[in-house]
Amino acid sequence: MIGASVDLMIDIRDWFSGHRGRGQHGYTRYFVGRRHLAAGLCGRAVFFTFNPSGHSFYHWLTAPPTGITALKAFAGVMLLIGWVFCVRTAFVSLGTMGLVLGAALLGTATWMTVEAGWLRLDGLTAMTWVALLILGILLGVGLSWSLIRARTTGQVEVQ
Repeated sequence: MIGASVDLMIDIRDWFSGHRGRGQHGYTRYFVGRRHLAAGLCGRAVFFTFNPSGHSFYHWLTAPPTGITALKAFAGVMLLIGWVFCVRTAFVSLGTMGLVLGAALLGTATWMTVEAGWLRLDGLTAMTWVALLILGILLGVGLSWSLIRARTTGQVEVQ
């Protein structure tokens, strides 16, 4: 993630200087930086909200002393904004069929890795991590899909 941020900063300077961020191979580094930034935003929203490690917003909210404080409310609103942004953008970008096909692809890929013995899903914790990872990947791809489609086909989505 830090590398994407650095690339983004470098390419913004190229953008304003008129070079448009074109690398030596002709691809736009600015586009790559934005795509990684978008995917990282959704992944963080998923894992900050809940994860089995015990270090998440859910665990912080339910830990003693229970109750809503201003800081917990602020963090909750920030997470809600991130979730609404990620889910709405992924749904608009991929649509229902794209989300279903993406979930099916990632689910069968997980199934293959379990069958091959590369991944063990013995307990609920391991299955939770995999489900959260799949959700984060789906939202990240959905958030950056418009950028990928615009770059590869030249078509831009507008609402």
